[in-house]
Amino acid sequence: MHGGAILSLADIAATAAAWSTATDAAAYRGITIDVSHGFMSAARGADLVADARVTKRGGTVCFVDVEIRNKSTAALVGRTKVVYKLSRIHTPQQQLSDLFRDKSSTEQMQLLATLEHAGAALYRQFADAAADPAEKAALLRAAAREVENAAALEGVLNAPKPSAHADDQP
Repeated sequence: MHGGAILSLADIAATAAAWSTATDAAAYRGITIDVSHGFMSAARGADLVADARVTKRGGTVCFVDVEIRNKSTAALVGRTKVVYKLSRIHTPQQQLSDLFRDKSSTEQMQLLATLEHAGAALYRQFADAAADPAEKAALLRAAAREVENAAALEGVLNAPKPSAHADDQP
């Protein structure tokens, strides 16, 4: 059997082991980030079995040992060490929420105004590509609303701040 096929078997087994405790598989993505393999014996015309065991599981990284054996003789064909990374997939809402996290109100308003301007530009792009006049008009109205939203935020950000001592004036 070709060595690449044996290594593929080891990687598939390691992947299955790494995912074995994922409670919400749809919320993650995974990738093998390191592989080390040693061939111990040939596997000519043999059916193989892979035994994969997670040796250590961190926050996102799993370390997996895999043994590949000849199914009929149990002879060790190879040993593989795999490092596999499981990463949580962030929804667009989570990504946007992360943009605003740990920012002051002023910074959040500045960021939102920037996003409103970017949204307006996208709506105008969509309108430029629209063949239907009604669709084009609707997209241009949406762009105008985005610009109005940005202007409202910028108005709040640029408004003169009341003096702390306004009552002290003659």
